[in-house]
Amino acid sequence: MDFWRTKDMPLEQAAPIAGQSVDGAPLDVMAMSDEQPVIVYFWATWCGACKFVSQL
Repeated sequence: MDFWRTKDMPLEQAAPIAGQSVDGAPLDVMAMSDEQPVIVYFWATWCGACKFVSQL
């Protein structure tokens, strides 16, 4: 894993993460993470590892 790490950490604030839930409701991850950590699960139909982890 050390191969993928970089020493050049960004100094500016990250862009807000927003999206929508599976049922189409808008999500504001920054607002949701004010009181507790939030795990965001990214999945794609073309991703082989995604298909292996979540066999639908």
